[in-house]
Amino acid sequence: MIDHLPRNSWYSQAVANDEEHAQMLADAQAALPKSDETEDTGTPMVGYSYEREAIEILINEFRQFNANYAAVNSKEGTPRVQPKFMTGPRTALQRAVAGAERARKKAKHEALVARVLPRKRKKSGDDL
Repeated sequence: MIDHLPRNSWYSQAVANDEEHAQMLADAQAALPKSDETEDTGTPMVGYSYEREAIEILINEFRQFNANYAAVNSKEGTPRVQPKFMTGPRTALQRAVAGAERARKKAKHEALVARVLPRKRKKSGDDL
């Protein structure tokens, strides 16, 4: 029965913001391709219903349409303005997955630097 609770319930929010559970899931999902990250808006999951998500999708599509329309009808050389999109709640799982992905990319970069530039060794206290 607990699996059938709506995602905008107190239980769903507690599970989504459980740091230990999120870290375990993030470690398992770190290698999967990720979509663009959104900034943390602090929107709580409680009250974030499917209807609200649908409205946000419509608003984001409308903002993208307006930006495209402005770009097509503007003079050449005018910088294109990117719309600011609405974002939903950002859970502990999303934060943990993003952190695991950053760590994976950093390790991959450091391995490449060590292979291509063998003389360049990372000294203690140095950050890339």
